[in-house]
Amino acid sequence: MRYFGFAVMLLILSSGVSAQTTAKQFFDRGSAKMDKGDLDGAIADFTKAISLSPKLTQAYFNRGLSKHKKQDFDGAIADLTKAIELNPALSEAYGIRGSDRAAKNDMDGAMADFNKQITLDPGSAAAYYNRANVWFVKRDMDRAITDYTKAIAIDPKLKQAYNNRGNARDNKNDIDGAIADYSEALKLDPTDYFAYYNRGIERFKKQDADGAIADQTKAIELEPKYGPAYFKRAAARYVKNDFPGAEADYTKVIELDPTLAAAWTNRGLVRNDNKNRDGAIADFTKALDLEPNNSLIYRARAHVYRDMGKTSLAEVDERKAAEMGH
Repeated sequence: MRYFGFAVMLLILSSGVSAQTTAKQFFDRGSAKMDKGDLDGAIADFTKAISLSPKLTQAYFNRGLSKHKKQDFDGAIADLTKAIELNPALSEAYGIRGSDRAAKNDMDGAMADFNKQITLDPGSAAAYYNRANVWFVKRDMDRAITDYTKAIAIDPKLKQAYNNRGNARDNKNDIDGAIADYSEALKLDPTDYFAYYNRGIERFKKQDADGAIADQTKAIELEPKYGPAYFKRAAARYVKNDFPGAEADYTKVIELDPTLAAAWTNRGLVRNDNKNRDGAIADFTKALDLEPNNSLIYRARAHVYRDMGKTSLAEVDERKAAEMGH
């Protein structure tokens, strides 16, 4: 599981000289409310300011920003579009609108906005970072890496750019490059459990089971309820023949998410290797309750049945797997 988020320039525009003092008062009050997190109150005040001064660009911008914070993406896009109509050089409006369009999966619209933001403000690390995220979603990893690199050059402390560039490099099978990026992210924030998790995955790919275990263990220390870290640590422990450790980790994954068939299946495999045939059968059976059309689990259970001398039960599972084309 990889993660990236779009950065937003949370800039509150201050009001200029207004021809209508009352509109300015509503705008200023709305801005103060937005600062304090009273988004509904802020939106009401910005709306009043707009009704009194329909061309008050800052009010549209700040109302759009308030709606963005409330995840009212359609409302935010509408307000930011109006702000852009009134002031086409308002680079921050393109950035936030681009983020909201991306949230609605309008990647082409988001790309157009980030391109415009970069044209207006080529020194914006957030703009390059956000455009990189769009390239990532579009599966153009080369361009994503180029933009993440540009964002990092502008702001070397932009931790998430290192994380996401690591993800892009992972997609290109550049394992060493990904490890280097996750390591840089951890230098900036040693409490980033997700960076440890991602680096652990890469280390496992390099057959560094000990390094993988160390990273997943750190991720778990930082976020004890993050199931995927237990899952990945279990795999690393398994290749080191630490069957009790692997079983314990899969058990924890099951506690956190009892609906994950893969955890039941993998614990069943570990139990079978540890000669716990009954436990393995129980786990495979539970996995099949969750994924009744998974032929591989039928094959795995059939194998254990044969080891137990239960040939007729094995044959039933083998026929079932064959019917599924496996």
